[in-house]
Amino acid sequence: MEYQFLDSESNLLPFKVGSYLGTKKVFNLGAGFYHQKDGTRTSVNSQIEKHDIALFAIDAFADLLLGNAKNKMALSAYTGFYNYNFGPNYLRNLGIMNLAPMTPISSETKRLLVPETFNQ
Repeated sequence: MEYQFLDSESNLLPFKVGSYLGTKKVFNLGAGFYHQKDGTRTSVNSQIEKHDIALFAIDAFADLLLGNAKNKMALSAYTGFYNYNFGPNYLRNLGIMNLAPMTPISSETKRLLVPETFNQ
């Protein structure tokens, strides 16, 4: 959800401009949330527990003219608060250097994932 209190910003693109260099007076407030029941799981001593995902964020953006309009100077400010809860002791690990699972992958899973490199 977003509220634009002064001049409106275009929503033609999937992102905002960032600064209008004093050509617009912009002050926006935004907020959003996301919830997924049983969205993550943990395994402690082979006991699997389900946990909800709960995300919440608010932000504010201002772009205001400083001085004379012909100088194209502006004060631009952005601030935000984000609260992400993916369950207890959640650690996100991804990318090309991902350590992969701590438990060995079964030969059946290997065969399904990469059949051309599977040695029987």
